[in-house]
Amino acid sequence: MTVDQILIKYIVVRTQGSPGKGAVVEDQILIVDDEPNIVQLARMYLERESYRVAAVGDGKAALQEVERLKPALVVLDLMLPELDGLEVC
Repeated sequence: MTVDQILIKYIVVRTQGSPGKGAVVEDQILIVDDEPNIVQLARMYLERESYRVAAVGDGKAALQEVERLKPALVVLDLMLPELDGLEVC
């Protein structure tokens, strides 16, 4: 499976389409993945569409960031250090 296919599988946009370049998006998306390449690519695609993006690399940090940021969307890997994605849910 390519990284693009992984992103297509995991990225869900809350609105009916992307806001487009130059648009201001108030909602933040949190990416939770311990693979830096996945995080980097997901961040690049989302920021290119003007989404605000935060990222963490483990389940424990994900819980802290969800509490702090109150993101509109969490892109969550299942196999994570500390706490796995199912425990985070």
